[in-house]
Amino acid sequence: MSVTHPIGDEILLGYAAGGLPAVYDLLAACAVSLDDDARVRLGVFEAMGGALLAREQIAPLRHDSFEGVLRRIGGLPPEETVDPGRKVPMPDAVLPRPLRERLGGDAADLLWTSCGLGRREVALDHDVDGGGCLMAIPGGVVVPAVDEDRTALVLQGGFRIGADRYGRGDVVALRDPDHRAVAEDGPDCICLVVGDGSAPIPSLGRRLRDRLLAG
Repeated sequence: MSVTHPIGDEILLGYAAGGLPAVYDLLAACAVSLDDDARVRLGVFEAMGGALLAREQIAPLRHDSFEGVLRRIGGLPPEETVDPGRKVPMPDAVLPRPLRERLGGDAADLLWTSCGLGRREVALDHDVDGGGCLMAIPGGVVVPAVDEDRTALVLQGGFRIGADRYGRGDVVALRDPDHRAVAEDGPDCICLVVGDGSAPIPSLGRRLRDRLLAG
C-alpha cells in the first residue's frame, strides 16, 4: 500500500522510547501496522535505543532476584482467555489490529454516535494526557480543521485538503482552520483522530458540526 503522508519521526521516536500519551501510542501502533516504511524506521529507532541502553551501567542485583520474580509470577491469578477473534488475521478489516483490540471489533461491529450531517464517531477514553475518537465522514462533506492540535490517521476512503489527498495509512495534522478537508465520494472516510489533553476529543464532533452549520 502506498502511503503518501507517512507518520513523522518525532512520533515514532516517542513510541520507541515509551514516552507518548496512550492515544498517540495507539495512533503510532496503527500507523506502523499500515506502513512498511514506518515499520522499518521504528526498528531503527528501537535499535538505537537498545544500543544506548547497552552502554548504561547495570545495577547490581540481589542473589535471589530471579527466584523472587518466579514467586511473584506464580502468585498471579490466571489471565482471562483472549477472544480468538481478535487475534485471527483479518486482511479485509477496516481497523488495524491495535484499534480492533482496543474497541472490541471492526468498524461494522461498533456502536457509532451520530454527530449530524451524516457524520458519526466512536469516542475513545480521555485522560489528562489526551483523547481520541474514531470519525466517519460521508463523501462530499466538508470538515473544517479544528483550532486545537489534532492528528488524524486515515483508515478508509480519503479526503482532500487543497491539492493534497490523504488516503488509508496517511497521517495529517489538523491545525489550520482556514483549510477545509473534503471527504471523497465513495465509502465513508474513517479516521482515527487524537489530540493532547487540552480538550476531550468527543467535543470535536460538536465543534465541527457547529462550524459546518455556520458555513
